[in-house]
Amino acid sequence: MGREDVLKRLEALNRGPLHQAPMIAEACHPSGRYPGRPAAGAAPASEPDASWSVQMVDTAAVLSSQAGRDQASNLDTVVPGEVREAPGGGHYWLVEKPVPLVADWCGPTLERVDSALSGPLGVWLKKSMGCSDGVHWNDLLFVDLETTGLENSPLFLIGTIHAGPEGLIARQYLARNFEEEASVLRAFANAAQGFRIMVTFNGLNFDGPFLLRRAASWSIPLKYPTRQLDLLLTARRHYRGKLPNCKLQTLEQHLCGRQRVGDIPGSEIPSAYHEFVATGDAARMASILHHNILDMVTMIDLLDRLCF
Repeated sequence: MGREDVLKRLEALNRGPLHQAPMIAEACHPSGRYPGRPAAGAAPASEPDASWSVQMVDTAAVLSSQAGRDQASNLDTVVPGEVREAPGGGHYWLVEKPVPLVADWCGPTLERVDSALSGPLGVWLKKSMGCSDGVHWNDLLFVDLETTGLENSPLFLIGTIHAGPEGLIARQYLARNFEEEASVLRAFANAAQGFRIMVTFNGLNFDGPFLLRRAASWSIPLKYPTRQLDLLLTARRHYRGKLPNCKLQTLEQHLCGRQRVGDIPGSEIPSAYHEFVATGDAARMASILHHNILDMVTMIDLLDRLCF
């Protein structure tokens, strides 16, 4: 399979190509409501309601605000984090931040989903996930991978979001070279213990099997939550034939009222990582990690828009 075919398959998986201007747009209704799932039987609008005001969030500014990003390309300057030792040995780069600090729209999003989790969303999750005692934030582990290709190519980044003592925390386990993939997998395997539900987008067909294959290639025992909520399958049940497609960013645009502009296309991520490993130049790694965390926060945003 040629390089172009691989790139096309990567795009088709769950991330389409994006425009290249440096911003993210969020549409907010003047009443403070967010656009949700259309009423039963109603087709979603192809364009946001013209009555909404559009708040522009400059992604390039978010990335360049990290100290010295334009002047230096070493990893600890471009993507602030720390070296951690994985259980069983080996090291990896850990980036951690509270989810509300990812973007200014995250706080209101979490408040809305938190309210839904205490009501109809919680009831739906309890029934659909088979949790007789209910579902709470500390049961959920949101997971998104960044890989160097399809099938059994190495992965280099595992992003997670989970509930911490002071709110939701995003953690990104980054392999600084191909050998550190094993450390990233061990760290994730240790962190995934204790959660009841893994929330993904295309995780039943991609993320889950990919994690197991890569762990097996390093002879690492890996167990993640047996209950999985794959939001892609839920989206297809509601929107197949009603939206242009059910890719994550299509849902983000039509259901969340947000359109990413300036985000690194998924098809460019493998080559950007290969460049980092080969040269040590981490200039594009901030874009990759920001893309990864936006995917996970969008999964949270879609929870109550899709799941009851």
